[in-house]
Amino acid sequence: MDCIGYTRPMRQTIAQITGVPAMLASAAVAMIAREILEGAT
Repeated sequence: MDCIGYTRPMRQTIAQITGVPAMLASAAVAMIAREILEGAT
């Protein structure tokens, strides 16, 4: 999902309606930031 403002309940609703996994943009940004920060130590 392409909006930082979407919530986990919204993601779950979209996943249920479409039958495919959905990922929040904010979760993707957080995962990338964590990987960058872990690699910096």
